[in-house]
Amino acid sequence: MTYLTTPNQFIQDQQGQRFAYREVGTGRGLPLVLLNHLSATLDNWDPALIDLISQQRRVIVFNNRGVFLGWQSPHDD
Repeated sequence: MTYLTTPNQFIQDQQGQRFAYREVGTGRGLPLVLLNHLSATLDNWDPALIDLISQQRRVIVFNNRGVFLGWQSPHDD
């Protein structure tokens, strides 16, 4: 499965805020967690780069609080 065809998954924190993320690759050990710049989304990453990296290790990319696919804006806190 490629980065573009991997469905978004969701996790919820203790305050009820949901975060979207994608996880690709099957490598063992610690995953590579990619952090976005301010207001970036999952789709700002180059899929070809993530597909290349995920051949060797597990890669996790997530949306920060208040960006696309978040159910609350930063002002809802």
